[in-house]
Amino acid sequence: MSSRIWKMVKNIPLVMLFLIPLITIPTLTNANPIDELCPGASSYIPNSTFGNNLKLLLQSLSSNTSLNAGFYNSFVGEDPDKVYGQALCRGDVNRTVCRNCIENASQKMLQNCTSSEATIWYELCQIQYSYQIHFSTIMGYRGRYPEMNYERKSIPHPAQNKEALSHLMPRLITEASNDPSKMFAVGEIKSPESKTIYGLVQCTREISTNDCSSCLDKASQELSWCCAAKEGGIVVSPNCNVRFDLQRLFNYSGISLTYPKSADEERSELALLHNLARPTAVTLTQEDSSVTSSYLIVFCGYMALEYVMEGLFSMKSDVFSFGVILLEIISGKKTSGFYLTGQAPTLLAYAWKLWKEGKELEFVDPFLMESCSTTEVLRCIQIGLLCVQEDPINRPTMSTLVALLGSDLSIALPEPRQPAISVGRIDPIDESSTTNQSINGMTVSSISPR
Repeated sequence: MSSRIWKMVKNIPLVMLFLIPLITIPTLTNANPIDELCPGASSYIPNSTFGNNLKLLLQSLSSNTSLNAGFYNSFVGEDPDKVYGQALCRGDVNRTVCRNCIENASQKMLQNCTSSEATIWYELCQIQYSYQIHFSTIMGYRGRYPEMNYERKSIPHPAQNKEALSHLMPRLITEASNDPSKMFAVGEIKSPESKTIYGLVQCTREISTNDCSSCLDKASQELSWCCAAKEGGIVVSPNCNVRFDLQRLFNYSGISLTYPKSADEERSELALLHNLARPTAVTLTQEDSSVTSSYLIVFCGYMALEYVMEGLFSMKSDVFSFGVILLEIISGKKTSGFYLTGQAPTLLAYAWKLWKEGKELEFVDPFLMESCSTTEVLRCIQIGLLCVQEDPINRPTMSTLVALLGSDLSIALPEPRQPAISVGRIDPIDESSTTNQSINGMTVSSISPR
């Protein structure tokens, strides 16, 4: 019998052997939904005008999603019975699998839900509909934890899993948000225990690349929080999904990373950059007739505050470093030792102060104005301030930065928020503490990076 089977296998074209797993894996994982959202706040009558419009919409999504690279937006009807909807297939499935998944999801929605808006997530696709236009973005990020997460087995060393994910997921987020045509990325990384961790991220393609990156950042943080101690996990939302597993979960060629195992591998160019930048703590002393107050301002050179204070590092830490360098170039001043000028505790604080006062041109090196237009310079200041915002989620991605710096000047930029400067009250003051310098009531000392 074994020889007969071998003869049969030998007669199968080689290409078919590669196609077998691509065909079987999606079919086996397409049966039941991962999660469903069917709010009961408002509902429709199945045979009403809204209900009939919904059926037509779902038929349209089933027919057109697979023909439009796996993503389709549409609506059916007129107000007040108009129905908006969208469907998304996973970026590594073919048209047949995509169409079948959307059809199954559509049938399940009609069977299980009579709400006027709903979302359903399958392994390989998702559908959402609503009576509201722009329904997928008006509520902001809304991550969900499918029940399957609680059924996954725990692992003995969750910290190593979490560390590996902290290397893999930011790379996947950058890859996905940098490609508006797919907004999909997969990859793998070898963990310290030589286990391979597989990751997958995807956004719906009606949102901007910046919104995609922000959504994936939030979902990735929640994924690490909920599931790093498990063999796998998934977080879904209307606009993005993230997932990891110890088993290969995609049919796609993606990013492959090796987890750093020695100190010399860890001394990457990023680590070198951070070793060159020494954070500084500045104590500001203010006295009046009755109170002596002291405030500690920690600023970090080229290092992001979350890295210095909490040891948290991500791609957005690089964005922060880029923003500091950009502001240095524009001002012609170095961030290190800027407090000695007496203009502000840090270069970032000085840029922010002038920006808020509408005096941005006072920040610019006069020599720079001889060769650049005022509009270009002001735009670069704003981009620099966007890079050094305190919350990493609000910072743009590197790919977005490239687009902003090379884009038409007429494209509006978002308003920056306060830079990353940590201020904390210290009381009482220890007059005997050893300091490096004291100038104009300002006491300066150094702290070491974590």
